[in-house]
Amino acid sequence: MSVSVSAQPEFEELIEVEVLSGDTLWSIASKHTEGMSILSYITILKRENNLTSDHIYPGQILLVPQLKRKEEFVRNEGDYLLSSKY
Repeated sequence: MSVSVSAQPEFEELIEVEVLSGDTLWSIASKHTEGMSILSYITILKRENNLTSDHIYPGQILLVPQLKRKEEFVRNEGDYLLSSKY
């Protein structure tokens, strides 16, 4: 018996990004991963843009998913962060 489980990340939206000279899927993914592994994000980029290879070119428009941000820590006046050695 085999079981396949796949957790799909949730996206807020897709934005259009124009590929500039010197851009790679890795460089684009590294700017948008929000904590996801870059290789996983590249797989999503390729799927969303129907890319069959890692080749992209200047002027190309890519749809880049924006991941839902996890709840951020809000620091209020009077909050303190202490080292674990104290």
